[in-house]
Amino acid sequence: MIMSFGKRHEELSFWSTHSGAEVDLFWQEHGKNWAMEIKYADAPRFTPSMASAMKDLDLAHLWILYPGDRAYPLAPGVSTLPLTHIGDSWRYE
Repeated sequence: MIMSFGKRHEELSFWSTHSGAEVDLFWQEHGKNWAMEIKYADAPRFTPSMASAMKDLDLAHLWILYPGDRAYPLAPGVSTLPLTHIGDSWRYE
C-alpha cells in the first residue's frame, strides 16, 4: 500500500493529540496536508477525532480506508475509500 502513495516511509507519519484524536497516516504534498484513517467497519462514520484532525492539520482531504466496496462522502473533505481501490497508481490529488 505504501508504494501507492509514491512516498518513502519517512515521509509518512502518525498524528495524535493528548485528548485522543488521531489519524493513522499523515503526509504532505504540493503544499497541502493529507491523511488516512484505517477502519475495520462495514460503514465507517465521521467522528469527533476526524473533525479535530481536519481542523488541527488543515487537511485538504481525509480518507477512511475500509474493507467495503464503495466510496462515499462522509463530510466536506472526508470520504471512504475501499481497500480494493488502492493499487499501484492510486492518485489522491
